[in-house]
Amino acid sequence: MTEEKKTTRRGFFAGLLAGAGALAVLGGAKKASAMNEAGTKKISEPILFQRNEESARYYKTLY
Repeated sequence: MTEEKKTTRRGFFAGLLAGAGALAVLGGAKKASAMNEAGTKKISEPILFQRNEESARYYKTLY
């Protein structure tokens, strides 16, 4: 192998490692900003299930 190929390969892996590190740092910052002062996560997604009489009757039959 030539010295040029080794440096190119090392440069690629160094860039890949740096990119993964930056993503981890920015991902951690995003998670920290999603927490409010009480330490609970804000829910940004819609609630897909709400308990009502019909669902309560259904779940009673499962027990």
